[in-house]
Amino acid sequence: MHLKKKTPVPGMIKKSQSSFNLRASTGALANFGKLKRTGSSNSIGSMSSTVNCAASGDVNARDTYGRSLLSYAARYEQIDTAKQLLKSGCNPNAADETGKTPLHEAVERGFLEIVKILIKDGGADVNVRTRQGQTPMMIAVTMGHIETVKTLHKLGASLNCRDQEGRTSILLAASLGRDDIFRYLLEQPCNINATDNDNNSVFYFAMNSDKIASPEIAKKFLKCDYDFKKDAEWLALENSCTCIREDQKLVNKILEKAGLKYPNRKVSFLERGKAKLVRTVSRLSLT
Repeated sequence: MHLKKKTPVPGMIKKSQSSFNLRASTGALANFGKLKRTGSSNSIGSMSSTVNCAASGDVNARDTYGRSLLSYAARYEQIDTAKQLLKSGCNPNAADETGKTPLHEAVERGFLEIVKILIKDGGADVNVRTRQGQTPMMIAVTMGHIETVKTLHKLGASLNCRDQEGRTSILLAASLGRDDIFRYLLEQPCNINATDNDNNSVFYFAMNSDKIASPEIAKKFLKCDYDFKKDAEWLALENSCTCIREDQKLVNKILEKAGLKYPNRKVSFLERGKAKLVRTVSRLSLT
């Protein structure tokens, strides 16, 4: 059902409201039909109760999920409503029960204008974390939103924050095969030598990704200040770095940088088995 601006909604909008509450609540309700079509019934019901609270004077009211009206404005890309809510003192960092803030909601959906408004106009914390330790930047990388990644970086987002698995933004990009984002981050001042909780490196994820691995990428690692020694165990295996095995000169350079004794990878069966065993035991000990 589509609700027009002049449609009376019992208990939501009253004549005695302040001008802010009337505009903000009406602005949200004006798009209620759109939300009804695109959102779940639970989300719409929750927003209805939140609008009701805001209409009665509490701009920072929360629904049963801990979401504010600003969270819904961000989630459904309601730009004018978001601006009005921020001008009226709505908390841009209010988190729901999962730790998501309005910025997380906007970033997850790639709503660049809302992202800019929340940070520039609202002063939202650009590195705020969810309960799972995810920053807006991590969510942008996970969702594959390259323009959102660039925008967040320009607005001060850290590239070196870690999630619960110890992964930074570039580790996430490499592990998920986000080629465009990975290439962008590789050119930024992020910690290229970071490893996750399982000791997996950026180079390991990149060279084992069908979407990222290439001789070009391998050469980029050689040009930057990358420490290949932490990759020695898996590089010693004959089937490692298959994407560059045709370029023996490049392979040898990488293996030498890793400090391996066998630059041509004539590794004994015992040595290969040892490397596999070390890696397997390392992973099992962390599970």
